[in-house]
Amino acid sequence: MDAILRHAESRTPPDAAAAWKRLEEALAAACPESLNSLNPGTTRAKVTRAEEALGVALPPEVRASYLIHDGQIEAADCLFPRGFAALESEFVLLSLDKALGRWRSWKELVDAGEFDVENAASAPGLPPHRWNAGWLPIASDGRGASLCLNLDPVENGSPGQVVRLAGERAIPAWVAGSIPHLLTRLAGHLGATMNRGLSVPATRDPTPSEEAMIVDVLRRLREHFYAWPTREGYEHDLVAFAYYEGCAGRDDCCRSILAQAAPLALGQELVARHGFRWVMIASGDTWRHGVLHPASSHPIDLFSLEDGAWNEREYDLGGSPDPGRMTHDSLDTIVERVRRACGDIGFSP
Repeated sequence: MDAILRHAESRTPPDAAAAWKRLEEALAAACPESLNSLNPGTTRAKVTRAEEALGVALPPEVRASYLIHDGQIEAADCLFPRGFAALESEFVLLSLDKALGRWRSWKELVDAGEFDVENAASAPGLPPHRWNAGWLPIASDGRGASLCLNLDPVENGSPGQVVRLAGERAIPAWVAGSIPHLLTRLAGHLGATMNRGLSVPATRDPTPSEEAMIVDVLRRLREHFYAWPTREGYEHDLVAFAYYEGCAGRDDCCRSILAQAAPLALGQELVARHGFRWVMIASGDTWRHGVLHPASSHPIDLFSLEDGAWNEREYDLGGSPDPGRMTHDSLDTIVERVRRACGDIGFSP
C-alpha cells in the first residue's frame, strides 16, 4: 500500500526512458509501422538552442524524451490514434525542429496582431486565450489541432503538462500531466484496445487476508466521510461525491484515503454490478489487486489506472487531477471497452 500511495500522491513525472520503453514494446506488438516511424534522438546542443529560442528551460523529462526520440519521420502515419485521450483525429509526433518552427509561426502572427488569441471562454486557471507563447506544439493532426506542452503553468500547475488545442474558438483541454504520462497512457491504450501480441500476466484468486484488506480500506473510507452515510457496497458513489465536494484539495488526510480507496471502490463497483471478479495480478515479485471479466483474458490492474489508459475523459487545466480521480473516472470507459470487446455476449451491464 505504501508504494500505491507514493505513486498516487507524487506529481513527479515517470521516467522518460521507461515510458518510451513501454510504448516501444506496445507499438512492436500492435503497430510496428508506427514504431519504425520514430526518429532517433536529437542532440543536447539542439535542445539547448530550442530552449534559448523559447526563452524557457524545458522540463527534464521533456529534454530526456527528445534525446530518445525526436518525433516521427516525414509522411509518417499517426502515433496517437483517434479515440485515444478523447482525440477526435489522428496526431503525428513532431520533431523538435518542427515543433519550434510551428511555435515561431504562431508567435509571429500573434506579435503582428494577425492571430486572434482571444477566446469566448476559458478553461479554469487559464487566460481566455486559444494560444499562449508558453505552449509548445509537440503533435499535430495536420488540420489545425495540436497537442502542446504547457511551459507556462498556472498556480498549482506543473510545467510540461500536455494540453490539446482544437479549432479557432476551442477551449484548451488537459490531456496528460507530462510527456512520459502521455506515452505511458498511449501504451496502455494500445494494450487495452488491441490486445495483440501482449502477454497476459499471471493471476490468482485473492487470499482471505487480501480480501480483508479490500473490506478494511472501504470501511475506513466510509468512516472518514461519516457525515455522508453510505451503504456498504456503494463506495464508488461516495468517492464520486467526495471529489465533487472538493475534499481531495482540502487536506492531506482526505487525499490519502481517496488515493487508497478509489481503486478498490472501482473494483467493488465492477464486481458488484458489471460481472467482473476479483483477482490478484502478478507484478514482479508482488501481487496487485485487479479485476477480470469472464469474457476477457486480460485482467485490469486497479492500481495502474492513474496513467489514464482506461479513462477517456477531459480535465481542466488548473493542474493535474486529484490523486485517485483518474482511477475513479475510469468506470465508464472500462465498461464500454469490455462491452465492445465482448460484443455484448456474456456481458453484465
